[in-house]
Amino acid sequence: MSRAVIVCILIVALIGSGLTRQWADNVRGEPVVAASNSGRSLSGMNSYALALLLGGLRGPLVMFLWSSSESQKSENNLEDFDSKVEWIRLLQPEFDTVHIFEIWNKAYNISVKMTTLGNKYAAILDALDYAHSVDAEKPNDINIVSAIGGIFLDKLGGATEKFYYRKRVRAETQPHATDMAIRRRDIAVRRTELDPILDDDFNILPELIKPRMDKPLVDPLNAANRYDGSELQFLPQFQPYLYGVSPLALAYNYDKRAQMLQMLGGQRHAQLSDLVIDSRP
Repeated sequence: MSRAVIVCILIVALIGSGLTRQWADNVRGEPVVAASNSGRSLSGMNSYALALLLGGLRGPLVMFLWSSSESQKSENNLEDFDSKVEWIRLLQPEFDTVHIFEIWNKAYNISVKMTTLGNKYAAILDALDYAHSVDAEKPNDINIVSAIGGIFLDKLGGATEKFYYRKRVRAETQPHATDMAIRRRDIAVRRTELDPILDDDFNILPELIKPRMDKPLVDPLNAANRYDGSELQFLPQFQPYLYGVSPLALAYNYDKRAQMLQMLGGQRHAQLSDLVIDSRP
């Protein structure tokens, strides 16, 4: 085949790719356009827009990112590690096992590489941010909810540095000034402390106990077993929290949510047995 024919085929393929992408955007609707234009980089795009942009290159790119990020971790070179992990999240949004690993990876493997307790704590908060980003895209997923509970229970509540972590979590869950607005404007700003979850009366903030399901899950045999999808559904019964909220209390909330998703929603964890999910709360 002559070079001219190959060039013509490539040009036709590029034009066809552009037309297909435009058609897919129209079918998908405005959210894709908004997400693509609002982000300052590829990390600001949603998973669907990235898939359209990369097409058949998504698989090789994911393989490269996995290999590169793991090599950097082993070499203690974390300069752009978080960016690569975020790309992996966006490129593989449908695989819960990927998210479970990366949440664990950040909370454990990365945090232990930090030399100071403050930096260890910040790395664990990065893991929580990753988990909440996935939860926002896939709400009420037993794998993600359980992973968040695991961070609060095993890392912030039970690690060797637990006394430092518990003290900070209790203090930072109380009312205080937060940089949430700055982080929303600039995705490059790194979290260094938890956002408050208590109001001035030391009760759970209303937005954190607002139902996120159109139709709650209710046990037909026991109406007390009810799940509405709110972030901190199972904590108001113990308020007020005059000394802040313990990471063990937060672990109970998320593990209780996972239990309800298994018992009432029929979900099954990808790695943990039903007995483990049921016993953790």
